[in-house]
Amino acid sequence: MKKNNKYDEIIEKISELKKGDILCITSDIIPLVLNFRKHKETFDPNKLIDAIIKKIGKGGTLLLPSFNWDFCKGKKYDYLKSPPQTGSLPSIVFKRKDFKRTKHPIYSFLVWGKDQKFLCDLKNKSGWGYKSPFWYFHKFKAKQLFIGLDYKNGFTFMHYPEE
Repeated sequence: MKKNNKYDEIIEKISELKKGDILCITSDIIPLVLNFRKHKETFDPNKLIDAIIKKIGKGGTLLLPSFNWDFCKGKKYDYLKSPPQTGSLPSIVFKRKDFKRTKHPIYSFLVWGKDQKFLCDLKNKSGWGYKSPFWYFHKFKAKQLFIGLDYKNGFTFMHYPEE
């Protein structure tokens, strides 16, 4: 397969990613941005997302946490308008038309791909329990990709077995 750009090259190096994968990305893209700048290049987060989508294909599902804790403070939450509070990459993806957001008022996810409708139709009351995105990760053996983060700073899945 011919590499179209640097982003394809980055993603191709992640040999564990396959067509049809379910992938959740937790990220801090600042190290990537700085690395690109160091090489006098501009980092484009949308190109990174596009390369990941290309890698997992139409049969795959891509999720990014788009948590928003304002609901806990008594503020109004609108899954279509309340911005993610989980970093730059989810904030950028939130503006894309090809991603939809799950409806949980705290633990929502931005979703692209095969299971987008299924996930966005979930009416889970618990952020972690049965028929939640975390249940889905477990049931369908999702993979987790940490970008610019140590897993200890973003492995929210560990709360799933606690419930």
